[in-house]
Amino acid sequence: MTGTGELTGLLVALRASLEVLGIRFEACGLNVLNDIENPTSSVAYNLDKEAEWSRPVVSSRIEVILELCQRGESIYRRDLAQDDPFDERQSGAYRDIRSVLDIPFSHGTFALSNNSDMTSIDAPLLQSVGAVGLAGNSVYATFALPSLQVVNGLFQVRQNPVLTGFDLPALTLVDGDFDVQGNALMSDATAEALAASITVTGVLLIQDNGANL
Repeated sequence: MTGTGELTGLLVALRASLEVLGIRFEACGLNVLNDIENPTSSVAYNLDKEAEWSRPVVSSRIEVILELCQRGESIYRRDLAQDDPFDERQSGAYRDIRSVLDIPFSHGTFALSNNSDMTSIDAPLLQSVGAVGLAGNSVYATFALPSLQVVNGLFQVRQNPVLTGFDLPALTLVDGDFDVQGNALMSDATAEALAASITVTGVLLIQDNGANL
């Protein structure tokens, strides 16, 4: 997803999943933060019990949302009438709702494999991913994600025959292994230069890249 304009598909899938699982709900929504590292505001996309998505509005629970995201874990309030740690029932945010579950998430895996058509990636807002996998792409010459700052796991780029280099100016951390191997037109030095400019917490695996003359 490159921006909030692509949320429609995610919202439709979320509603369908709740229906398949037989989960009854009074309200369900997504709160989208304006930034990963230093969020200051949030926009809410809410699903009502009639299964219609409402127009996005500025979240009224911004302080609570920021605290939940900073904790980085799902938080379940079983009965707000008995225990309301964030004063949500008192404030009117959940006046008629008893149980609330908040699930923070910020990234998934970025993977592009065996691609023969797409020559570039347009994801200017992507700041953080769980892992990177780029393999077997025959027309993709430069791996470019201008805003990517953190890979929270494996960074793996293998067997891309026309890939020559990286354009990752904001990348600072790979919290896992850095694995760049078997790319025919990339030199080991190119991969080593990227690895040297960032923090890598795992193992460096840079070898068998073809352009080493």
